[in-house]
Amino acid sequence: MTERKTEYEVETLPTVSSIIRPVATPEQALQAWNEYQALKQKLAGPGDFAKIQGRDWPTKQYANKLTRFFNLSVEIRERWREDHDDGTFTWHIISRAIAPNGVYRDGDGHCHSGERKFSHIQHDVFATAVTRSKNRAVLELVGFGEVSAEEIEDGGKPEVKNGGHWIDNPKMRRRFWQWARDELALSDTDVYQLMGIEHIHDFKGTAQEFKDALLAAVDKATQAPQEA
Repeated sequence: MTERKTEYEVETLPTVSSIIRPVATPEQALQAWNEYQALKQKLAGPGDFAKIQGRDWPTKQYANKLTRFFNLSVEIRERWREDHDDGTFTWHIISRAIAPNGVYRDGDGHCHSGERKFSHIQHDVFATAVTRSKNRAVLELVGFGEVSAEEIEDGGKPEVKNGGHWIDNPKMRRRFWQWARDELALSDTDVYQLMGIEHIHDFKGTAQEFKDALLAAVDKATQAPQEA
């Protein structure tokens, strides 16, 4: 049984009849982007960026700098451990980065115990998922959605042993949850409820078959008659 611990409340948003408008002019948005790029150059120090596949990716150290510079608060909102039949496990973390004006972004982080050899597996898998989650939340809020170095793996190395479940592949797992969140506006809980499962390993098909089944479940749910 997967135990999930949550620390959040449901927020009711006011109904607004006017159309959505940008909060900044194109000139202001461009200025903000240029200021962020300048900030990267000014703040960047040893260990702030890791060069992977020819590109510089921000690290946890840099995300911590952004947290202090923008006076953000970051908290874990949800965490749960998923135990697999083969003895491995995955930690799932949802973190929230909050700006002084109340604007926030949530970031998800996941780490599977079979990704690599961990020195202290029980602690390190959890800590890695936390780092990925917090980094993503911070970079989503003030880093224009950049991906941290801790989320980038060496694409030349196999990431799942033969016969492993597709969700154990870090890249496939990250891409799936991003697709579910960005394209379908679904949370992890929504996915599990729609599919009637406790964790992804309960589904024995391929990643594409899971996505097809999820789309069918979403379509069925949206077409269901509303109760009076």
